[in-house]
Parts: sequence; C-alpha cells; structure tokens
Amino acid sequence: MFQIHFGAMLKYINTDCCETHQNISVARDANRIDIAIVTVLKNGDNYDNYKLAQDLFHCYAIYHNYSWLVIDVSSNKTLQRLCPQNDYIKSEWILFIDADMCVINPNHLIEEWIDDNYSIIFYLRTFNFEVAAGSYLVKNTPYSRKFLSHWANYEKNLPNSYHGSDNGAIHSVMMDMVQPEKLYEKKQCEKFWKEARYYWISLWTYEACIQYLLGANKSWLRKVKILNKTKSWVRDVWLTNSVWSNEDFVLHGWQMRKLNKAIFAGWELPLTSDTVNLSSCSTDKAYINWAYKKCYMKSQSEVQALLSKTIDSVDSEYEKTLNREVLRFLKK
Repeated sequence: MFQIHFGAMLKYINTDCCETHQNISVARDANRIDIAIVTVLKNGDNYDNYKLAQDLFHCYAIYHNYSWLVIDVSSNKTLQRLCPQNDYIKSEWILFIDADMCVINPNHLIEEWIDDNYSIIFYLRTFNFEVAAGSYLVKNTPYSRKFLSHWANYEKNLPNSYHGSDNGAIHSVMMDMVQPEKLYEKKQCEKFWKEARYYWISLWTYEACIQYLLGANKSWLRKVKILNKTKSWVRDVWLTNSVWSNEDFVLHGWQMRKLNKAIFAGWELPLTSDTVNLSSCSTDKAYINWAYKKCYMKSQSEVQALLSKTIDSVDSEYEKTLNREVLRFLKK
C-alpha cells in the first residue's frame, strides 16, 4: 500500500522563523458576480475546534465582499448536511467549504476557479482516489439543484459497510448524473463499496473503480468538471507539514484538536497568532490577521516537490489497484 501521511511533524523552525505579513494586493472587479461562501456545520458544539479557520475565512469574505453564511445542522446525520444547500442557493455561485478549511493566502480570488461552462466544480483529493466532498463550487442552475438533491437523498442507498458517507456516495452520484448509460459498470464498482471494511483499502478500491469509469478527461459541459490534483483552490495542510507557497489559497485540516499532534492529519500552525480581529477585516489593515511564520513560506517549486511525492505514490497505487482488482472484475 502506498505511504499515508500521519502528520510526521517535520520541523521547519529555524533562524528565519520570524513573523512576516503580505499586503492584500488583489481586488474584485467592479462588475463582479455574486458569490457566496457557505459552511455547513456538522457539529456546532465543537465549533472551537474550527474557530480559527472559520474566522480567517470570514475575514477574507468581509475584505473581498463575498457573502458569508454558516448553517448549523448538527442535529442531523452527516448526509443531511447536503439538504439545506439547495435552500441556500441564492447567489450566482456558491463555494461550499468544510469548517476546517482556512484561507492561508487572501491574495487569491474565488473567481480564479469559476468556469461558467459548468454547473458544479469538484476536485480530486491529493492523497487518495477520491473526488473530494468537502468543498465544491456550485452555479445556481436547475442541474446543480438536481445534483445536490440526488446527493442529499443518497443516504437511503448507503451500503451496510465502511461506506464513507457522503465521501463515498459522491462517486455513485457522479456516475448517475454524468454517465447514467454506464449503469452496469457502476453496479460492478459498487460491489467493492458494499464489501468495504477498511477506509484505506476497500473503500479506495471502489473509488478507483469509479475513477476509471469517469475517464481521464473529467469534464461534462454544462454539468460537472473535476479538477486534477493540485489544480483546485484547496489542499490538505498536513501533506506538506504546514509548509505553503503563494500559489496556495485554502488549506484543509485546520482542526485545533490535531494541532502539534503526531497523528494522522496532524499539523502545525504556520501563523504566529490564533486569534482574528474581525473588526479590521473591512479595512486596509485586514492583512495583519495573516501574521505568517516565515519559515513555513516556501517557493512553489519546493511545495510542489513535496506534493509530487504523494501524487506519484498515489498514481502508482491507482494503476496497481486497477490491474490487480478493478479491470478483471469489470470484465466479468
């Protein structure tokens, strides 16, 4: 099995780990489109675990004049967090995010990833075979509403296995919505899903199977586009041990309970402060809230080199999984 990162906590602290700031130099167009940022909370009682990430994202939204909305559905099951998303699609575009996603670099705009040729934009997760379920861009169209409703209602179709909840369900939903003609092949892949007993192996075999059916060019005009690894607006912070570059925009995994822990998805804070002054976010002093530890700021080539090790390993394991299990199974 390929290497899984368990938060090795590599220390980048050195003599150049002083505090530094960067001015926010980008601005939205005067004729900007209406974009909302929406967080759907699964556990409102544990909000302190995500408060820093949420406050920095909120600050970003205030500064750049994006609508900001937090929906608490903590009394519902995991998949039910998708239900209100249809109800809150009021803007032209909506960026849905997990609560532990944080803007590390406010010098990016959400518009960089918007493509009006598609209704929903997903991305491939870097460290496995998943279409990520934690964040996606939604255009306000009948197709996107239909897609989200189908996804929300998929709870009744979850197998009695290690199904991965909405993280697993998105793959079968994707097949239904973009390649319904491959019903037989989808059912074959879902046999892996029904037998999944371990997250690392069994569930990923099902996901690899679906990835194969979706094909290499994962875009369907006016419907769905899936961005390749490292091409999206967000990536996991722990994949590079919290090191980042100016090409990064959003980092995922800012959970305070995992801060400075040598566990899976453990991470280190690349900032000198864990508090945000929201009252400053509408002013030209907003950038002060991003007080960086300089030693965690690296060049894009350095960060890409770290990510490439994981991507190469995952790509290799994907090919092995296809040849070892998926292809012969689909031919039956």
